[in-house]
Amino acid sequence: MTNYCEPKMNLTAARDLKRNVIRIARLTAQRRVAVGISVKSKPAAYGVAILVRSHHERRLLDTREMRALLRSAGADINIEIVGDVVQSSGAGRPLGGESTLTIGASVGHFTGGDGSLGFFAVDRSTGRRGLVSCNHAIALADRGAEGDGVISPSISNGGRVQRNVVATLDGRYPRLRGEGPRPADCAFAFINDRVAYDAARVDGGLLVSVPASPAEELDVTKIGYVTNARTGVIAKIEVDDIPVRYGEVKAFFNGVIQVGSTSAEQFAARGDSGALIYTTRTFQPVGLLFAASDAGGPYNAGWAWAHPIAQVTQALGVEITVS
Repeated sequence: MTNYCEPKMNLTAARDLKRNVIRIARLTAQRRVAVGISVKSKPAAYGVAILVRSHHERRLLDTREMRALLRSAGADINIEIVGDVVQSSGAGRPLGGESTLTIGASVGHFTGGDGSLGFFAVDRSTGRRGLVSCNHAIALADRGAEGDGVISPSISNGGRVQRNVVATLDGRYPRLRGEGPRPADCAFAFINDRVAYDAARVDGGLLVSVPASPAEELDVTKIGYVTNARTGVIAKIEVDDIPVRYGEVKAFFNGVIQVGSTSAEQFAARGDSGALIYTTRTFQPVGLLFAASDAGGPYNAGWAWAHPIAQVTQALGVEITVS
């Protein structure tokens, strides 16, 4: 792995350099390569990171044009090996006795799928309230249909359709299949009238509805069903061409946030898909976790990947609610 150098550009210059890296990589390497903006808050500075899955993928960038760009940019570009980026779904910890639906609860489609409840929201067109998680968790990677039951906990965590349906799927969720980058891995489900829920409680305090900008090195907390609350730091923003495989479907995403752990523990694990990431000090929403990688990052604990909250709410046509 290339030794990391501190970024020093402003954000506008970093965005321009990022576009140039993507252009050259696609022209010369003939493939998509994930490229993002490294962030550092003290002092405020930015750089560009090329994120590859393996040493083999890194060698594909060894072209005359890319070598020239790397020489001219110097410390403003780093190449990092992050391993495979995979959906962070899977069975979680044993079922608890929670009777009120909360942020971080286990959720899934009534026929399968595992994830975490990210946040509660209001549909802009109807005013109906619901919950947000990942498409692959509560809509089974595009297989879910309008009105399908969403259960909590998920089937693999002890949930049963007869007693644990808490919401019904909104069929307008953005699909993972399709040409070009996908909007986000997310879905919305309308909460059943009889279900008690707490839309504000998170680890350490109460969530506020105003999102935080991820454009600096923020200290964040994630609350997911498997790993509960763990802290991390935003390392990169606006990462484009992140590939994630969902069975036979391979989707690419743009504008992604990359988060590293602040300890030797993984920031996220299988079953945390859909978990909310929020600022540790001010409890502002930042992102919806959808994937993780098995290499790199602080303490070599891997990376976590999230869609910015604004990207998710826009894709679903909802607004965050904390009441």
